[in-house]
Amino acid sequence: MGDIGPGGGLVFLVSEGLCYEMAPRTWSGGDQDPTASWCSDSSNNVVTSFIIGAGRSNTEAMLTDSAPFVACSSGAANDVRAYSGGGLTDWFLPSRDEMNAMCNYSRNPSSPLPPSEVCDGPVYPGTSQDSLFAASSFGFSASTYWTSSQSQTPYQSRYAWSQGLGTKGVRGTSNRSLTGWSVRPIRAYRS
Repeated sequence: MGDIGPGGGLVFLVSEGLCYEMAPRTWSGGDQDPTASWCSDSSNNVVTSFIIGAGRSNTEAMLTDSAPFVACSSGAANDVRAYSGGGLTDWFLPSRDEMNAMCNYSRNPSSPLPPSEVCDGPVYPGTSQDSLFAASSFGFSASTYWTSSQSQTPYQSRYAWSQGLGTKGVRGTSNRSLTGWSVRPIRAYRS
């Protein structure tokens, strides 16, 4: 962990033979991660997963027409799919647990908690990012970030998981129509 991956991203997690890298915060051409809604189409009620390794398939599901669901024509998944850092086009929106691993890494890059430990849990209650990480080109803005994991509640057509990565690591569900949440692509590759 901590190395730069083939896509120019920072490796924040190694799991089951895969390395996960996050794009720099300047990935979209600005100096901070862009904001977007989760999905442009409210009828996109795809089944998604929370686990490590699910971000890629979640993102693909968000972008695929599968009756009666309609693919997102704009939003977070579309933004990350358009990214080609390192000349690679396999970037995706992280799952809930992949985003939590990013949060844990940001708190303690030299020894992050495992993804199963909630970032704003008892070990890191209300803590901020490591100051060196925050100042790096991979540091997170003080906002909430979308994941590719849709809420599994009766209201799933309206909510998706999000996580604060700035000063607090609180995660929860947010209304998918919100446009002020940030987006950060990741990718996985075999080491």
